[in-house]
Amino acid sequence: MANDTNVLEISTSSHVNPLTIVLRDGKAPRICVEARKVNRYILPDRARVPPIQELSQQFHGPRFVISVDL
Repeated sequence: MANDTNVLEISTSSHVNPLTIVLRDGKAPRICVEARKVNRYILPDRARVPPIQELSQQFHGPRFVISVDL
């Protein structure tokens, strides 16, 4: 069931991501999603990551290969 603006929807799910407000010194409060409870129910993706040589063959000889660690 949606409200008049169709932005929020009432949920009947038994799982919830509670919001947490984090207070920071000298900065505005930050609203964060607490996802640890829901993460217990998510099945991890166990797919094998192919080696870089195999990936590069799919792109028909890329000129540059980079790695970014976020």
